[in-house]
Amino acid sequence: MPRRTLFDRRRFTDRRTAASTVLVVFALSVAPPTAADAYTDAIKGEAQKIEGSGAAPATSAGGAAATAADPKVAAFEQDLDKQYHGTFLFYRKLPARSREEIYKAHAGGASIETVRRMVMDRFQHSR
Repeated sequence: MPRRTLFDRRRFTDRRTAASTVLVVFALSVAPPTAADAYTDAIKGEAQKIEGSGAAPATSAGGAAATAADPKVAAFEQDLDKQYHGTFLFYRKLPARSREEIYKAHAGGASIETVRRMVMDRFQHSR
């Protein structure tokens, strides 16, 4: 039976494979996930752009003050926010005139699908 030494080819290969595996696992567990963080930061930035800073939306001169003071409009906006939050995010970024037109359509009996379509149409054309 041949005597095995420290530098026997099979033993050396097994040890090298084991050492490589340990190094790779260690490197992956210690390395910071910068790519995932950058991606997450980009997504959060885009969400903040859409949601805004939480402040009142920019209004144009004219009927904006009357619209904000009307409790029916406020109730419509609260309902829109509760039931269709995504639509509301776009709605609040619209100019005051567009918001007034959408509310008038809603008050005139337009379905919620029509209101949502109007919000998206106005939002896409306002940019």
